[in-house]
Amino acid sequence: MKSDHIVSDTLQKIKDAEKELITLKNEYLSNQDPSIKEQIEEKKRDLDRLRTYYKDHVMASCNESFEAKRRRLSKYD
Repeated sequence: MKSDHIVSDTLQKIKDAEKELITLKNEYLSNQDPSIKEQIEEKKRDLDRLRTYYKDHVMASCNESFEAKRRRLSKYD
């Protein structure tokens, strides 16, 4: 299903962004480089955008398809 593919891709992007953020935080803790701090802030903003997109668009489309399936099946009850 297309919606399953969108969900898994978006979740994978979120997971990858979280891993990159952890890596950047560890690197910052070891080096205390201000440029890494800027990268961390940028990565946090990207992660927030991904989470917002997932919540507002991906989950909404999944719920709509679930509701359509439920209505279609309830016709036969």
